Amino acid sequence: MTRPESFIEYAPFVEQASSLRRNPMAYVLPTTREVTTIARRALAEARASVVYGRLTGFAGGLTIAELLDGLRAGMRPTLVLFADQFVASDEATVLVKSSLGDFFLSPIEQILSQRYSYDLAHWTNTGFEITEAPCEDERRLYSQSVAYLRSCASLDDGWQLRGQHPRRSLNFRIQGAKRKIRLFRSSAIDAYLDDPDHPKLREHLLLAERGELSVHEKLEAGC
Repeated sequence: MTRPESFIEYAPFVEQASSLRRNPMAYVLPTTREVTTIARRALAEARASVVYGRLTGFAGGLTIAELLDGLRAGMRPTLVLFADQFVASDEATVLVKSSLGDFFLSPIEQILSQRYSYDLAHWTNTGFEITEAPCEDERRLYSQSVAYLRSCASLDDGWQLRGQHPRRSLNFRIQGAKRKIRLFRSSAIDAYLDDPDHPKLREHLLLAERGELSVHEKLEAGC
């Protein structure tokens, strides 16, 4: 089994400063104690920038939004991409269907490959899978992401983000949307306790009902 922390010894990473490298590299790695330790060292030595999820954190690292700002400004650093941390609804926006179930992935790898000419190195437990840029085959990119997440799961307790993975699921998003709709309905009723026949209340309740009925369709449309 190829350990994810071995990226630091991987030839393309060691040779990242070589003028022979046509494209910058993004290493898609799992959140483990060993990988984060090495990533901090690579960051401190200015050998790579680290991109983390909004619900987690990494001192000195970048969120997806900050990364995109830098890329638009012309920066092209070598990246350590903790894609397993991209679970928030504004980060993981692409619904995919796989043997792991229906869940959401971030489009950042596709953006890096197609728009900013990054070669991608997805860690899997059989080695690093390289996708040279630009890759126009979105199916391949998302298949690589699924293989990466499957390999993350094979790390058992060593995968620190295991507990966050359910946030990617379609069911989690549906339940979250329904909770928000119920909160909206309860707030509307509370606001018109003294006037339950107010037309505005009826309007709000109708909106809540329509939202609840359409939540599945809206989420499925992202597939």
